[in-house]
Amino acid sequence: MRRIMMIVAVLAAMTGANAQQEDKDMEKMMGIRFEPHEWMELDLDWREYVWSMERNICTPFVDVWRKSVLNINVPTKIFVDSKSLHEVVPAIPVSGYTKTSENRRYKYHGTHHLLKLYISKAGEKEVLYESLAVVEREPEWPADIDRHPIPKPVDPIQEAKEKAKRENAMSIPDEELDKGHTRFRSFCFTFNACDYVSMPLQPGKYEVYCTFRGLESEHKVVEIVFE
Repeated sequence: MRRIMMIVAVLAAMTGANAQQEDKDMEKMMGIRFEPHEWMELDLDWREYVWSMERNICTPFVDVWRKSVLNINVPTKIFVDSKSLHEVVPAIPVSGYTKTSENRRYKYHGTHHLLKLYISKAGEKEVLYESLAVVEREPEWPADIDRHPIPKPVDPIQEAKEKAKRENAMSIPDEELDKGHTRFRSFCFTFNACDYVSMPLQPGKYEVYCTFRGLESEHKVVEIVFE
């Protein structure tokens, strides 16, 4: 038994050492590292375009019974290798979770109410960077017929029902949107803010937040540090 326990301990140490080495290798390749450490453990290459709807260890999964929510999480610090700054691909990871009621989706149904990102200097009200809709980029080529089906003719009866639902939702105050027999829909998301705004990495503290379907997330602060 003692021998088995020793073997398990050695394997655990080797696994931890391998994980640390992988983190160092990724940091060396990227010229950038994130804190807390969990952001470095994500199986994502921030040098490439990133969009994930899978829940991960950085996803702020705070669900509230029958209530629309929008939560986000960002690293507290981003360390950048200033010696190789010209080679560093800018990355500010954002992970989040949202749940919205059907009434809210009908009231805020336009594309301008999709997920959007805002970045400002910490403690200042002026928004420095504002994104268009943060959505998964569609592949340019080749066209995927399964993902891009031929649009179906509009059903006038169904369209009339949808219009009636939108008009009804518009008359409901925001604080009442989650009440009644309304259905909820949720999803997680993780993306690189720098894929959606042309923000150079400069030392300082920045405030990051998102909006979606009339909701505004908490404002998170990330500090960029040059080493």
